[in-house]
Amino acid sequence: MDEVLKYGLLLIGNLIAFSGAWLVSFTEIDKVTKRKRLTKWGRRALPLAIILLVAGFALTILNDRQGAQKALEAQRAAEQRNLKITRLLSESEARDDQMAALLTQLLTQVADASAEPDATLVSNLADSQVVSQLAADDPELAAALNQLEERLGGRGATIERMSQRGVALPAATDDVLIAMHLGLRWFGGNPFRDAEEEIDPITVTALQSIIRGVNADVIAVTEISDVSSFEILIDRLPQYRVVYGERGLGGRMGTAMLYRPDRVRLARQPGTIYGENYRFPRPPQVLSFEFTGQKFQTVLVHLRSQRASDEDPRGSVRREMEVQELLVALDDRPPMPTLILGVLNAPNQWPEFERFREVDARFAGNDLPADATTFISERFGPMVLSDFAALGGLQDKYLDQSIEVISLPDWLGPSWTSEQITERISDHHPIVAAFDFGNLAEP
Repeated sequence: MDEVLKYGLLLIGNLIAFSGAWLVSFTEIDKVTKRKRLTKWGRRALPLAIILLVAGFALTILNDRQGAQKALEAQRAAEQRNLKITRLLSESEARDDQMAALLTQLLTQVADASAEPDATLVSNLADSQVVSQLAADDPELAAALNQLEERLGGRGATIERMSQRGVALPAATDDVLIAMHLGLRWFGGNPFRDAEEEIDPITVTALQSIIRGVNADVIAVTEISDVSSFEILIDRLPQYRVVYGERGLGGRMGTAMLYRPDRVRLARQPGTIYGENYRFPRPPQVLSFEFTGQKFQTVLVHLRSQRASDEDPRGSVRREMEVQELLVALDDRPPMPTLILGVLNAPNQWPEFERFREVDARFAGNDLPADATTFISERFGPMVLSDFAALGGLQDKYLDQSIEVISLPDWLGPSWTSEQITERISDHHPIVAAFDFGNLAEP
């Protein structure tokens, strides 16, 4: 009834306004009767004007109804979202009371972005696939969670964890370079299968939470099978730039170096350091950076795996040859503080790394306790694999005890099974290390 009254009053008002305007514009004095009358053009154009008036009125009603429909759809979408959240809260509460409390707090943060969040929230942001699915399904909520994560986590939280472990941090923590290796598991497709695999949003959200949660300055990423799938993740990390391996993604075992341009500067685009006779399928990626006005280079490697032949059961012979060629190639380059990071695929005590020890390389993994685990091997069981080797003067600036193993089960939470983690994320735990560039001397 309210709509009928509204449109009726609107029609009457339009008719009055139209009639008044028409009479003023198209009237004349009859010479015989001396009365006002419509002009010839006024009489001829009147039917068309009435049609236009009716059409305009109809368009007004249609536009009004469309606006009302959009508002109704938005209201229904909000109701659906609330129902989804309520359902998720109910499901998570049945499985995990802590998860329900977390979601409730997250919703509060979305409603009031100015509120000071609980400092423990960020450590639980990826505590369940429920949160990951919610963020994947709702871009608006995902953006709010990202803002919350930025406020609570990232570089500051990483530095704080180092401080709590007793790392002797310099006063100027901005001079600390944080590096991370993120070893994926065939991201974008299993190389032993023909078809590419679609990356699910939950996996992307989980990886995003790891990268943003650590917020390292440089991140070495290995086992990228499909660059278009990896770009889905990169699109959600606007603070990073990416440089792919110098020979592309051939062999479905590609590499990429992520770096924060607000923290480090890419000093030189990657160049080929090997000749045409290089024998191995995964050539290292070498990049030159500047940090605090000082140059250093990263060497992203993916050495031979432990899936080897009967003649070389653990691939040690092959890795020894790879290390030898790598050091020869680096020796031909100008001396520079060098960080070798990625998948070395063996403990640093194994004989294939004797060549590294000959050049006084510092393995960050030496700081890890005896019971630490960085890799789960189906054949050889849990072990500590080297992920960082510093040389060329950088080894003296490694911050003792700064090495941190990001336990994927602890980070992702109990809703991720071990099988899901190794199949969808990685069989390598992410590794973080830090270097003090405050007084780095050129070699």
